[in-house]
Amino acid sequence: MVYLGATLKLSLDKNNLEYDYDDRCAAPSCDSFLLADFFRVPKLSHRQKADAEGTSNKRFALLDLGAGAGLISLLLASKHPIRAVGLELCPHCSALFGQNAEQNNLSRSIQGITGDVRDHRALLNPESFDAVISNPPYYKIGDGRTNSRSPLAKSGNGADISDFCKAAAFALKNKGSFYISFPTARLCDLLCSMREHRLEPKRLNFVRHNARKAPFLALVEGIKSGGAELSILPDIILYRKDGKPTAHSDRIYGYTGDNTT
Repeated sequence: MVYLGATLKLSLDKNNLEYDYDDRCAAPSCDSFLLADFFRVPKLSHRQKADAEGTSNKRFALLDLGAGAGLISLLLASKHPIRAVGLELCPHCSALFGQNAEQNNLSRSIQGITGDVRDHRALLNPESFDAVISNPPYYKIGDGRTNSRSPLAKSGNGADISDFCKAAAFALKNKGSFYISFPTARLCDLLCSMREHRLEPKRLNFVRHNARKAPFLALVEGIKSGGAELSILPDIILYRKDGKPTAHSDRIYGYTGDNTT
């Protein structure tokens, strides 16, 4: 990947994906790439594949909550036959979402809408998505902590993890999947909120900077109205002892993997 001013050019497989953002939107981070790699599209039947290729409204439907300028949706739509909708609070970032979709010839696959996740009932149809994905604001307003995202994304404008889980549960079809990245320091908040909103945690993957450091990030998949059984996956290590990226790290940034199940 190459930084050109405010433009981040990503190389995905043999294609070039162009992603534009600025300081009013969330800066690209490893979280987005890790979450996109953690996402799984179920295997489709021959008929479902034909529908996905032929009619956009029959594709696997994905909702991206707190979508920013659309990086996660771009990563996934460039790899899988999905129809993605990105809900973003900031009008400027939402406009960039549409610009990024257009310049990558993905306007038929992804679209951005402007709105607050707390207004999900007015913005979204109930049980209309096969999956929901989110890299939400990490810290509560007033707790003195921030992350590397934009000022708007840092605070979430008052929306907290419960609001994101509530919106996901509303939009998901029964047995649909919810994918989310969250700091390990607040993992209890996330898991409690997921269960409260009937998004039963099913897969948990911790991420470490290197093998000697404690996990700093958790990737979680929950199933709406799923049974109580959680699988803990082997930790993801981003860097080797010599400081060089691991093979897993190289793969997520190049996005050459295929997590179809």
